[in-house]
Amino acid sequence: MDNHQKHIGAASAVIVLLVLAWMMFGGSEPQRTAESEAWYFDVVEKRPFRAASRQIPPIESPWGNDGVRVYYFSCGQCNEDERFAGYYMKFSDHAKKILEGDENLKAQAFGEAHPGRMYSSDGINWVAAPDVATSGVTAALRDKCFGKLRTCR
Repeated sequence: MDNHQKHIGAASAVIVLLVLAWMMFGGSEPQRTAESEAWYFDVVEKRPFRAASRQIPPIESPWGNDGVRVYYFSCGQCNEDERFAGYYMKFSDHAKKILEGDENLKAQAFGEAHPGRMYSSDGINWVAAPDVATSGVTAALRDKCFGKLRTCR
């Protein structure tokens, strides 16, 4: 085999590898997964819905109203019949405006604690607190399920 044929063979192999890599990693829209979505709750319609998890709530619901993050829990299975809303979370209007204007801050908004967060146990009455523990909205969850409480995603 001469050098010309070796170069053609090597170039062909590289092209095949590039096409395979493109098909596997960059050839289509990323699929939504459970980790990339979260539960939200339309506060007017009183209906849950799924949307991208990195949006700063409140977001617009499919029904055109405010949608806040809802965190579901269960004493058994995390199906629709057994799960229940443990608490709700949104950001103040001021915090939302700041976070949506800065991608670096937005990425940090869902960390352990963040100023501008507001929590509710009923989706109506809100408490400003940097994290759910200091908000007090989860106090009733501790006694529910007698140690079998689980988070639903």
